[in-house]
Amino acid sequence: GYSGGITDVAAWMGMPYDDRYQMNQNTFMELERQVMNELFDGTVANHQNAVIDTMGSIVHAGHEICSKLARCSVVVYLSAPAGLQDEMFRRYLHEPKPVVFGDFYTPTDGETNDAALARCYRELLQARSDMYGQICDVAVPYEDLETANTAEEFLAVVSKHLAHLQ
Repeated sequence: GYSGGITDVAAWMGMPYDDRYQMNQNTFMELERQVMNELFDGTVANHQNAVIDTMGSIVHAGHEICSKLARCSVVVYLSAPAGLQDEMFRRYLHEPKPVVFGDFYTPTDGETNDAALARCYRELLQARSDMYGQICDVAVPYEDLETANTAEEFLAVVSKHLAHLQ
């Protein structure tokens, strides 16, 4: 009953406390692994340039996928400061995106769904930050991107950070 688009993917996946969530999260990650392997076997194997927006879930795809990504590409991590987490959570609630929690949704006894979601979302962001830190070639701080309003400005900021790799 979903017609497409990121909003419908989020609706299909649900919230981590929904009965369908775990199965849909697993399906989502299996499809992500499949797509990444197709990229590695096609675009990357043929030495074609590509930009791969992995969203945040790639770090849940497993060691093999993350290792392949790190070996065959330049991984740019767009890092967000801890102070931005409240705003990110508000955006997530207002306009849900498909978020893979992996093993990071762990409600405690007596905790409401809303309280568990708020706590676990912040824990997820911190864990992802740590995991991305392990596989990225360069981290671009959010503050450096705040004034980038066009694709060209965004690429200029990223290029500036990539220049430090050489």
